Amino acid sequence: MPDGFSTPAGKKFPEPVPIEQVDDARKEEYADIEPDVTEPNVPEAPVAAPAAPTKPEEVVVEEVINLVADGFRLRFSKGLLIGVEAIPKEDLAQPTDEDKKEFVRCIFGSTPYTKKYTLFGGCEVLFRDRGVAETEGMYEEINRLHKNNEIDLDNEVEATLWIRRYQMAETLMSIKLPDGTSVYAQENSSDRRQCIKKLLELSRPLYQAAYDTAIDFERHVELLTQKARDPGFWRAGGTS
Repeated sequence: MPDGFSTPAGKKFPEPVPIEQVDDARKEEYADIEPDVTEPNVPEAPVAAPAAPTKPEEVVVEEVINLVADGFRLRFSKGLLIGVEAIPKEDLAQPTDEDKKEFVRCIFGSTPYTKKYTLFGGCEVLFRDRGVAETEGMYEEINRLHKNNEIDLDNEVEATLWIRRYQMAETLMSIKLPDGTSVYAQENSSDRRQCIKKLLELSRPLYQAAYDTAIDFERHVELLTQKARDPGFWRAGGTS
């Protein structure tokens, strides 16, 4: 091939000249021409979205549920029974002066408070207040039965029924007929299920009367306890 590049007119373009052979005047003519330094079009890497703020861990506060049923306020926590409080009715549970004296004597003497009631004009029933250990034991027993699916504390009617039965088994000491015949006496055993079984063997009227009286006794004791800081209440009954 001949030197240079041929044109249609047969002319040749000049051969490239090395830069070191170009005179200074010619270099100045090309000094203002900027080289093409455009970078290739490379797609930008996607920017990751900012992470969502971490939600603080919620602190679950266990709710204590108060249920009012059959004259009592039942307290539950985590589905388990933790307390039973009688709601006093002063027209039914109003203590006499002698009740106040006896209650104070029992407190100061560290002995259980007792009270007798007469049913059907001559049937005598005796109740005894529970101690703290007995009350806690009663709750534990009821909760154990609930965990074993023997009773359902989520059912208001069933829960109230069994709580009342256990309270009766703890507080009802004896039932005597007018002629002195004993038809019920609390067992010394700590198994209150046996006491409940014996109570359920009573006649329906006698059982219902004892059941209602047990509620009144609980209210009676609760009223006396609530009056602990009322000096006028105790002065009326005396403390001797």
